[in-house]
Amino acid sequence: MTDLLNIRDPQEIEAASLAIIDAEVPEPRPFQGAEWQVVRRMIHTSADFELLSLTRFHPGACAAGLAALRAGCVLVTDTEMARCGIPLRRMEPLGCAVRCLMGDEEAGRLAREGGLTRA
Repeated sequence: MTDLLNIRDPQEIEAASLAIIDAEVPEPRPFQGAEWQVVRRMIHTSADFELLSLTRFHPGACAAGLAALRAGCVLVTDTEMARCGIPLRRMEPLGCAVRCLMGDEEAGRLAREGGLTRA
């Protein structure tokens, strides 16, 4: 196994981390194809393997998500941290934008009027 403490290149760190996840969840995996790519990234982001038993997909979810990205959708997050974690270098070529409306005045007004949180 790769010694993560000695890797300095971010892409190598990511590849090694994903390899660890793949080793921890051997075939046959509970998810395949695009669904595995989503769950794998969720585990990588959270370091929480329990997501394997908690995650469910609608049969058309991944196809719909890819279609939305290809159509140049706007991704909306409920935290600035999540917004910052979405790489613009991958979104901009698709015509996608990434927004967090937590600080948006209109979102705040609507939340107050509806007795809701901004999230």
